[in-house]
Amino acid sequence: MVVRTVLKKDNVVEALSICDATPGRFAAGQGGDLEPERGREGCGKALEEAGSIEVPRLEEKLNVLRRSRRWRRLLGLLGTVLGFIDIFQAMEKSGGSRISGR
Repeated sequence: MVVRTVLKKDNVVEALSICDATPGRFAAGQGGDLEPERGREGCGKALEEAGSIEVPRLEEKLNVLRRSRRWRRLLGLLGTVLGFIDIFQAMEKSGGSRISGR
Protein backbone atom coordinates (compact mmCIF):
# COMPACT_ATOMS: atom_id res chain seq x y z
CA MET A 1 0.00 0.00 0.00
CA VAL A 2 1.49 3.30 -1.08
CA VAL A 3 0.02 5.40 1.74
CA ARG A 4 1.47 3.09 4.37
CA THR A 5 4.93 3.37 2.81
CA VAL A 6 4.70 7.16 2.72
CA LEU A 7 3.49 7.31 6.34
CA LYS A 8 6.40 5.11 7.46
CA LYS A 9 8.65 7.86 6.13
CA ASP A 10 6.64 10.36 8.26
CA ASN A 11 5.50 12.25 5.16
CA VAL A 12 1.94 13.02 6.24
CA VAL A 13 1.36 15.74 3.66
CA GLU A 14 2.13 13.40 0.76
CA ALA A 15 -0.08 10.71 2.30
CA LEU A 16 -2.93 13.22 2.49
CA SER A 17 -2.52 14.16 -1.14
CA ILE A 18 -2.66 10.47 -2.12
CA CYS A 19 -5.84 10.03 -0.07
CA ASP A 20 -7.41 13.13 -1.62
CA ALA A 21 -6.72 11.76 -5.10
CA THR A 22 -8.28 8.38 -4.25
CA PRO A 23 -12.09 8.07 -4.48
CA GLY A 24 -14.10 6.77 -1.55
CA ARG A 25 -14.74 7.77 2.05
CA PHE A 26 -12.12 5.43 3.50
CA ALA A 27 -9.27 6.91 1.49
CA ALA A 28 -10.46 10.43 2.16
CA GLY A 29 -10.50 9.78 5.90
CA GLN A 30 -14.16 10.63 6.41
CA GLY A 31 -14.20 14.09 4.90
CA GLY A 32 -11.06 15.78 6.13
CA ASP A 33 -10.39 14.12 9.47
CA LEU A 34 -6.80 13.71 8.35
CA GLU A 35 -4.81 16.83 9.05
CA PRO A 36 -1.03 17.14 8.99
CA GLU A 37 -1.09 18.74 12.45
CA ARG A 38 -2.53 15.58 13.97
CA GLY A 39 0.62 13.66 13.12
CA ARG A 40 0.99 10.00 12.26
CA GLU A 41 -0.96 8.69 15.25
CA GLY A 42 -3.87 11.06 14.70
CA CYS A 43 -4.07 10.16 11.03
CA GLY A 44 -3.96 6.47 11.90
CA LYS A 45 -6.80 6.91 14.37
CA ALA A 46 -8.88 8.78 11.76
CA LEU A 47 -8.27 5.98 9.25
CA GLU A 48 -9.29 3.35 11.83
CA GLU A 49 -12.51 5.25 12.51
CA ALA A 50 -13.23 5.46 8.79
CA GLY A 51 -12.53 1.75 8.46
CA SER A 52 -14.90 0.89 11.27
CA ILE A 53 -17.66 2.59 9.28
CA GLU A 54 -16.75 1.12 5.88
CA VAL A 55 -16.00 -2.51 6.83
CA PRO A 56 -19.59 -3.47 7.81
CA ARG A 57 -20.87 -1.96 4.56
CA LEU A 58 -18.35 -3.98 2.57
CA GLU A 59 -19.17 -7.16 4.50
CA GLU A 60 -22.82 -6.79 3.47
CA LYS A 61 -21.73 -6.90 -0.15
CA LEU A 62 -19.70 -10.04 0.55
CA ASN A 63 -22.87 -11.77 1.75
CA VAL A 64 -24.54 -10.96 -1.57
CA LEU A 65 -21.58 -12.48 -3.42
CA ARG A 66 -21.71 -15.61 -1.25
CA ARG A 67 -25.40 -16.09 -2.04
CA SER A 68 -24.82 -15.59 -5.75
CA ARG A 69 -22.18 -18.32 -5.68
CA ARG A 70 -24.87 -20.86 -4.76
CA TRP A 71 -27.12 -19.68 -7.61
CA ARG A 72 -24.26 -19.84 -10.11
CA ARG A 73 -23.73 -23.52 -9.30
CA LEU A 74 -27.41 -24.27 -9.78
CA LEU A 75 -27.50 -22.33 -13.05
CA GLY A 76 -24.47 -24.28 -14.26
CA LEU A 77 -26.23 -27.55 -13.45
CA LEU A 78 -29.37 -26.35 -15.23
CA GLY A 79 -27.29 -25.48 -18.30
CA THR A 80 -25.78 -28.95 -18.29
CA VAL A 81 -29.20 -30.61 -18.04
CA LEU A 82 -30.59 -28.45 -20.85
CA GLY A 83 -27.55 -29.31 -22.97
CA PHE A 84 -28.18 -33.03 -22.48
CA ILE A 85 -31.83 -32.56 -23.42
CA ASP A 86 -30.75 -30.85 -26.65
CA ILE A 87 -28.33 -33.69 -27.42
CA PHE A 88 -30.97 -36.36 -26.84
CA GLN A 89 -33.50 -34.47 -28.97
CA ALA A 90 -30.96 -34.20 -31.79
CA MET A 91 -30.21 -37.92 -31.52
CA GLU A 92 -33.94 -38.72 -31.69
CA LYS A 93 -34.38 -36.56 -34.80
CA SER A 94 -31.41 -38.19 -36.51
CA GLY A 95 -32.96 -41.62 -36.24
CA GLY A 96 -32.13 -43.22 -32.99
CA SER A 97 -29.07 -43.78 -30.92
CA ARG A 98 -26.49 -43.45 -33.71
CA ILE A 99 -24.24 -40.47 -33.57
CA SER A 100 -23.47 -39.07 -37.01
CA GLY A 101 -19.98 -39.89 -38.28
CA ARG A 102 -19.81 -43.42 -36.82
